[in-house]
Amino acid sequence: MAEAKEDQAATQTNERSQESQSPSTMEATRVTVDEVKERMERGEPFTFIDTRNPQAWGEADIKLPGAIRVLADEVEQHLKEIPHDRAVITYCT
Repeated sequence: MAEAKEDQAATQTNERSQESQSPSTMEATRVTVDEVKERMERGEPFTFIDTRNPQAWGEADIKLPGAIRVLADEVEQHLKEIPHDRAVITYCT
């Protein structure tokens, strides 16, 4: 059930990003935990954006150190806080 919600959210986010896409933006793609781990082991720099709602974030056992917390519907308002010189990985529940 949670996976279906995650897929739906990713699809909706991707559709919105394509609608408002400018020439300087990139299309979002999905990556697995294993892919992220491999890329981290190669030394690729990342910025993680935690878009979980406050309840999910508060109940979480694991929080990524250094992740930027931004609610999913407020990402546009926080674009200046997100580095543009590296891959950005968002995650939610």
